[in-house]
Amino acid sequence: MGQGNTQNNTFGYDPAQLAAFAQQVLAAAHTTDVRPASRDAVTAEAEALQAELQRPQPDAGRVRIDDDLVLQLTADCAQLRRQ
Repeated sequence: MGQGNTQNNTFGYDPAQLAAFAQQVLAAAHTTDVRPASRDAVTAEAEALQAELQRPQPDAGRVRIDDDLVLQLTADCAQLRRQ
């Protein structure tokens, strides 16, 4: 970025939608045929996302990180299933 430019980063999220997403990931993790290590990783991150969302003041940075990890891990599992 050049001198005098401003960059504004925001991460807006709907806690209810992310909680529903995490719940769907957890349900799928228990019914999908994936490696146990992959299932454990997805489950752990989805549970971490749920836990953060249940806090009185969820940390937006932590929510973003957990959400990104859940998305990446589910994509990795999907890729492994295709192989």
